[in-house]
Amino acid sequence: MAGHIALMGVNTDGIDLAPFCGSVGRRIKHMPCVTKGGLAVFVEAETVPWDGAGLLSCVSLRRPLHSYRQITTAADGLFHSPSPLPDGRILVSRRPTGGTGSHGVYSMDPLSKRLEPILHDPRFHSIQARTIAPTAEPDGRSSVLTPEEPLGKLYCLDVYRTDFKDPAWLPRGTAKKVRVIEGIPRKTAAIAVASAPQVAQRRILGEAPLAEDGSFNIEVPANLPIQLQLLNENGMALRTCGWIWTRNHEAQGLHRLP
Repeated sequence: MAGHIALMGVNTDGIDLAPFCGSVGRRIKHMPCVTKGGLAVFVEAETVPWDGAGLLSCVSLRRPLHSYRQITTAADGLFHSPSPLPDGRILVSRRPTGGTGSHGVYSMDPLSKRLEPILHDPRFHSIQARTIAPTAEPDGRSSVLTPEEPLGKLYCLDVYRTDFKDPAWLPRGTAKKVRVIEGIPRKTAAIAVASAPQVAQRRILGEAPLAEDGSFNIEVPANLPIQLQLLNENGMALRTCGWIWTRNHEAQGLHRLP
């Protein structure tokens, strides 16, 4: 979703990245927290002001893709950095919508929307309040990641599902193979950004035929920045995706070529 900041779910080992609450609501969603009552409360906005504040919305952890609900409106103010309280309420910072006034800290019941002031000094913005209290260890999730396995898998359902406005730009049957290209990082780069690695060279790792329906299922080296490239019958590159990767023993699916 170009131009959006979405909430995603991911295992702590970095695999199984998936949309958390879909494309409902406003364009930008961030600052999520999980309440004792099983709600994921987050801040959302169409445009983010200087402090990142916005309205509050939530989804249920039981059905996050089908339970979106807006908690506040513009008349209630702008909110920042919600965090859970032991009784199911949240701590949250709030300031007036008009741009004047400072953030104060409030407690809020996400169900009734009842606000109670906790701390407000007009001279300062009070944000990112946290409660120090015992909490239960959250449920874990099983993972297929196997550190000793050097390979992972990438599969795509249909390379012809694209964002092109005109389907004639890539007619079905044009692509015959998918090429895997390795990115060799610069040794002098101090920081490698995962979404845009500092690549000095590219090296072809191999090619695999596409199925008639436009799908493929390939094994690739794990933890390695790679690009996928569609080739026609003459070996000419038709389209190249951005940098992606997979983890050890992970099978990562693409509903289309990114």
